[in-house]
Amino acid sequence: MRDSSRFGKYALIHYKGGVLGQEPFEDHTEDEPRKIQIGMDQVPRGIDEALFEMAPGETRTVVLTPEKAYGEHDPDGVQIRMRDEVPDGRELEVGSVLAWRNPITHVMLPTKVVEATRDYVKLDFNHPLAGETLEYTIEMLAIVDE
Repeated sequence: MRDSSRFGKYALIHYKGGVLGQEPFEDHTEDEPRKIQIGMDQVPRGIDEALFEMAPGETRTVVLTPEKAYGEHDPDGVQIRMRDEVPDGRELEVGSVLAWRNPITHVMLPTKVVEATRDYVKLDFNHPLAGETLEYTIEMLAIVDE
């Protein structure tokens, strides 16, 4: 059951996960506990929902559909840019990921090179895990105020 009194508190967790059916690409089960502020969008929605429900000492495996992870792949997120607009544009290879600075927010975004010619580059601005179903195993160690 969702415990709304946890909103804004911190969950101390260990976790591992990745794309459903593949080897986990994140494993923080042996590290210092991760401190996640519950309900503050620090993790995908499906993980946040589990943190509202889990008891300290509980381990749970959650499957996150794209809607509860990083969203569906948006075709409008794939855009063509002139090669001279791209930092280090001469060294780009299809499949490589570059850091693209959003011109409005100035936030750095991981951006995948989909196609590259002499004159232009087709870039995918979607999150690298957009459209993927993810699986995470979470161990709730404690809920703390700070």
